[in-house]
Amino acid sequence: MTTDNQFARAYNLANSPDWQALLTHFELGEGFALIVLLVPNEEGAAVTRRALEHYLADRRQTLLTVDTSTPERLSHAATQLVPHIAAPQETGAVWVERVVSGDGPEAAPWREAWRHGMSALNQHRNPFRRAWNIPVILVGDAGLQEILREYAPDVWSVRTLVSV
Repeated sequence: MTTDNQFARAYNLANSPDWQALLTHFELGEGFALIVLLVPNEEGAAVTRRALEHYLADRRQTLLTVDTSTPERLSHAATQLVPHIAAPQETGAVWVERVVSGDGPEAAPWREAWRHGMSALNQHRNPFRRAWNIPVILVGDAGLQEILREYAPDVWSVRTLVSV
């Protein structure tokens, strides 16, 4: 069984320019930011999430994770964000994650859920930008970038950072 430390070493976040750019945003940035984090697989997402949780914990902040455990939950990500607009002061960022592996039939409902969820987020872009004072991080595989550009062009246009 692979441990968190083995994954962390494999991804070598400490020496990653993309990871450093993400952390720099947290160090310098204030207010709303839309960050798109593209990862190769679920392990990459998990390692990055845990590293960000540790980073935020050192700053006495937490990472609010949106439930994307089913395609239906992911497709309603925008509506799941609404109750958290007034996030507790200790919330350092919001994390929306689903890595879709491959293009087979099992991936189709997840890709459709991303499309629907990002299209809905696109419609609520301005209210979210005005209301949120913390970063929202969208985490997925490389296909997420294409989905955002095609189904949520307004969201894509206000992104602060794309990190691979």
